[in-house]
Amino acid sequence: MQQIVMPIPPLAEQHRIVEKVDELMALCDRLEQQTNDQLAAHETLVETLLDTLTRSADATVNDHPNGATHDQLMEPPSSGHFGAPDGF
Repeated sequence: MQQIVMPIPPLAEQHRIVEKVDELMALCDRLEQQTNDQLAAHETLVETLLDTLTRSADATVNDHPNGATHDQLMEPPSSGHFGAPDGF
C-alpha cells in the first residue's frame, strides 16, 4: 500500500484557523440576521405603502370633482390624446 504524506499545520496554527473560522461564521450569522430584518422591514413598508395608496386611490375615485366613476377614469381619452382631464 502506498503512503500519502499530508502536511498538517502546527497545533497553534490550527487553533488560529479555528478561531478565524468561528469569527467569520459569527459575522455571517450577524449579516444573515440583518438581511432578514431588512427584508421584513421592506415587506412591511411595501404593504403599508400599498394599503395607503389603495385607500388614497379609493378616496380619490369616490371624491372625484367631476363625479367620474372608477371605470370612467380608467377609460382611454376619446380624443386620442393623453391630456389633463377636464377641470385641471
